[in-house]
Amino acid sequence: MGDTSLSQRQRAEGQRFQRRLHASPNLILDYRRESAQGFFWRERTPGDGTLIVAWPKDESTPANGIELLEMPVPPPSGTR
Repeated sequence: MGDTSLSQRQRAEGQRFQRRLHASPNLILDYRRESAQGFFWRERTPGDGTLIVAWPKDESTPANGIELLEMPVPPPSGTR
């Protein structure tokens, strides 16, 4: 994950999240405020591109920093 300020627990949770992303590349994390579940996984659409979190359709994407929300490159085999 690359952030040295994270606690051991935060790093472990981040690594689990990253493994889930790589295990199910056809899914994207979405959010609906009005939904009881809030965040949920759904099937990826072509409009989602390489993002790991769905970007709101009524919001323009920022000029800088959107790459932080793109699918991370999987680690080489055997390095997990």
